[in-house]
Amino acid sequence: GKEAWGQVADMGWKYNAQTHVENQLAGFWEDHLDEVRIIHFTQAKGWQCPERHGGPPDPKQSFPRNPERCKKTPGCACNEGWRWYDYLETARERATKKLGTVAKQ
Repeated sequence: GKEAWGQVADMGWKYNAQTHVENQLAGFWEDHLDEVRIIHFTQAKGWQCPERHGGPPDPKQSFPRNPERCKKTPGCACNEGWRWYDYLETARERATKKLGTVAKQ
């Protein structure tokens, strides 16, 4: 009922991996990336990143750790942005199979 509205459930890192950690604690990010199921794009949203498919840049890019400096750096915190584009492409393919056509924007 309404009494449950607004409640928060702590699902841990696996279901709330925040991309700013990739810059601020790169070692932790790399050590735990395999267990991640949901990525929360906190620094830059996936659609704000340069379009890339199939994997991160090689080598991965290093960016300023300071969030304000990162905001001023093009493509900052976008090493994982490729995932957003790949998942969008997969969603469009599935929708096209089911619906016959999907508009691209």
